[in-house]
Amino acid sequence: MLVNERIVVTDLPGLPSRDGQVTQMWESTWRPLVFNYIRDCDNLLAMLYVHDVRWKVSPRVREFLAEVREHQLPILLVLTKDDRLLGEIGPNDTSPDAVHHLRQRLMRRTRKALSFDGVHVHYSTNSEIPASRKARRRLLRFIESMVDAGSREETAKLLDAIAADKFVDL
Repeated sequence: MLVNERIVVTDLPGLPSRDGQVTQMWESTWRPLVFNYIRDCDNLLAMLYVHDVRWKVSPRVREFLAEVREHQLPILLVLTKDDRLLGEIGPNDTSPDAVHHLRQRLMRRTRKALSFDGVHVHYSTNSEIPASRKARRRLLRFIESMVDAGSREETAKLLDAIAADKFVDL
C-alpha cells in the first residue's frame, strides 16, 4: 500500500498460529516469500513486528526474528492489545496502576523472550483511551523518522540511538 506517495507498507503473511493450522503453507510458500522479499527489496528500511502483548513468545517467533536479524533488517517491536489487559487482571483490581504493572511485566517478558533490546511501542486501536492515541502518534513518528533516514543502515542507527536513549532502564 502506497502511503503519502513516500513509502510502501507491506503486510507480510503471519506466522502459523499456535494450533499449527497453516504450518505447511508457511514452510512451503510464505516463509520463502517473506525472506526473498527481505533479501531482495533494496528499499526495505525496517520491519514492524506486531505481537500481542498477552501472548507468550513461541519458538517459531524467536526463530523467525533471529533469521530476520541475520538479514540486518532493523525491527521495531509493536506490542498490541493493551486495551485488552483490563480483562486479564480480573474484577478485583481494575486500577490504572494494576493495568500499568501488568503491561510492564508482559512487555519485559516479551522483550526477554525475544532477546530484544531495540525500540518497542505499545499500540491499541481503541481511540477512546488517551494512551492509545498517544501510542499511535508515537508509532507514526517512528515510521516518519525511519522514512527520513532513507536506508536500512541509517534506520538501524536511528533505532539504536532511540533504544539507547529511551530504553536504558528496562
